[in-house]
Amino acid sequence: MTGMVGSVTRQRYDELVKLGRDWVATMSSVQWQLGDAATEIEPMRPYGGSNPSGNEELFTVSEALRLFAEDVGLAYTTIRDYRWVASRWPNGSCQVK
Repeated sequence: MTGMVGSVTRQRYDELVKLGRDWVATMSSVQWQLGDAATEIEPMRPYGGSNPSGNEELFTVSEALRLFAEDVGLAYTTIRDYRWVASRWPNGSCQVK
């Protein structure tokens, strides 16, 4: 065994694995936070439910989530999916700490 993994030493590889695990934990936490934010912007309602805000300038759910996605630099479908998952596990019950 040469002590190499790919083009790096085993020691550097182990360091990168530790960093990678930290990045994955951060990424997971951010996904939950974005999902919670999207759920706050547009709470889940039954299919065809009305927007109860009473605001004159109504957005559809899709429009509000598209705006949020664009403003944070993600795809609408990503935010939509994060929102759906966050709505199924309220209060951060599955968040990585």
